[in-house]
Amino acid sequence: MMQYNTNDELRDYFIKQIQSVSEQDISKVKDEVDRMTQKKLSEIEDDAKLKADLMLQQETKILNSEQSLNISKLTEQNNQKKMLMREQLIQELFKRIRLKLQEYTQSETYRNIFKARVIELSKQYPYNGDLHVQAADQDIAEKAVSTCEAKLKVVVDESITIGGFFLEFTKAALVVDETLDARLHNEMK
Repeated sequence: MMQYNTNDELRDYFIKQIQSVSEQDISKVKDEVDRMTQKKLSEIEDDAKLKADLMLQQETKILNSEQSLNISKLTEQNNQKKMLMREQLIQELFKRIRLKLQEYTQSETYRNIFKARVIELSKQYPYNGDLHVQAADQDIAEKAVSTCEAKLKVVVDESITIGGFFLEFTKAALVVDETLDARLHNEMK
């Protein structure tokens, strides 16, 4: 499988794949409709030799209705296949993004941004509160909290599975969510 350096490259690849599969399915549908049309027209022409023009018109109308129904059914089946494929591609994409984010949380850049953001938000919201983090980030959080003016208590929160943090200021009825989990969830929506 090819490697993609950016999400845009991966997204372009998925779009091309979906378009390719759609074009193939549409071509198959058209071929089948053409085959069915030729078969029915032959039958109608044989009957038309024996019957009046009125009967020919009636049969043609019936044929058109059947073809429209068949085309609708085939189109619906094709759309369902495309939606299923799209959903699978989206799930795979976000699975890869989740892994990249988890790798990112192991970096020095992540730790520096984490600490700086905690300090910045504690100045912006100078309330006492809880700093919710995943267990892996507890040490970083403790170091960040030790430099803050506001009194923040570090709380290990199992709902955070990727990284980041959220601040909870109970008395101010305020929550500031800086989790990578929430950001990924919002992107998925």
